[in-house]
Amino acid sequence: MYVCVFVCFATKAIHLELISDLSSDACITGIKLFIGRRGNLSKHIVTVVTTLLEQRIICHLGKQNPLVVTCGMKASTGSRSLNLHPILEAAVKSMKFHLKRVLGAQILSQEEFTTVLVEIETVLNSKPLIAASDDPDDYSVITPGHFLITSELKRLPQLDLTQHKTPIRERLKLVTQISQSFWKSWSKDYLTQLQVRNKWKTLVIIKK
Repeated sequence: MYVCVFVCFATKAIHLELISDLSSDACITGIKLFIGRRGNLSKHIVTVVTTLLEQRIICHLGKQNPLVVTCGMKASTGSRSLNLHPILEAAVKSMKFHLKRVLGAQILSQEEFTTVLVEIETVLNSKPLIAASDDPDDYSVITPGHFLITSELKRLPQLDLTQHKTPIRERLKLVTQISQSFWKSWSKDYLTQLQVRNKWKTLVIIKK
């Protein structure tokens, strides 16, 4: 299984879609599922696919297909740089690093994996962007989730299972445990990134 990562560069909102493989049909399905739930695209999206795969999608649908035009895909004979936009790269790295860390050797069904991805979406889309007001006593913030549902994203209350050994037959608890472990791992990493290091990567004078 593979994960399609969609990122809004304006709001940093993230959408994760599970697909079965890297075939053109699977990628098209992922894009259709995204558009069906999030709405049509006003401009274009960045697709992290090889040039060959993109050509297969265009060939499969046709250059004038609305989906091809909407997603900004272009037929090209030359090689294309796969350097990612910093916002997209950060989203992909964050999702992959912490997901691998909490999944370990666990094998999930498609339904369980989809549930975990939705929970991860909630975590990533709850990241503070700016303060909601200038009032120093107001601790509310604007998050990517506000741009998706016009309010704060919330998960159902549940017991902390991160320190429990969950039997393999209790699959729902296992999925909850994975989601909670992702939150703990990601939040610690996020707080570390907020530390200001003004002198890092800056030329400074060292007195001997």
